[in-house]
Amino acid sequence: MALLRKLRLSLLLELFLDTGLLLLFIAQALIVGCLIIYGHLPLPSEWAQQSLAQKLPSGLQVEADEFRVQLDGSLKLLGVKVRTKTIQQNLLEADSLELALKWQGFKQLPAPTSLTVTGGTLYIPSVYSPDGYHSRLLERIAFRLAPEEGNWSIERFAARHDQIHLRGSFQTQATASSSKQPSARLLQL
Repeated sequence: MALLRKLRLSLLLELFLDTGLLLLFIAQALIVGCLIIYGHLPLPSEWAQQSLAQKLPSGLQVEADEFRVQLDGSLKLLGVKVRTKTIQQNLLEADSLELALKWQGFKQLPAPTSLTVTGGTLYIPSVYSPDGYHSRLLERIAFRLAPEEGNWSIERFAARHDQIHLRGSFQTQATASSSKQPSARLLQL
């Protein structure tokens, strides 16, 4: 009788483990299928919004329509809107924002290497606007922000204000309040 009970328990355990392995295989096949077909892995928007809100400085709100993990391991946000908690009007809207990450293995968190913004529009809030309206300050903004040994490098900056086209690259020095590794402050994952 005890042998029969052990046999049933082992069969039940084997069935449970086989079902678990099958479910893991299906999940992996789904992820690989998304990567092959779409070239990216979509992330659940609500979960990504909550995770992003926890990592941002207090007072800053970032919303995105879509979150993606690209084949190269970078994170891409589409339909980005940036505002502060005190001013509910959008300060920046961008078609896409891509955060390039350097993966250092499974035991360490990835380190951000650059932030690329394309198709952006910078707004001046109505509180600070001379005419009192929420208006566009810069349009068609595109740039790449990269941390470099205590400095921030803004490369390939391009924007337009009315008929004035702005282009260039520049560097800023890190302030005393920022940490020694500016990439860690770019986004802590």
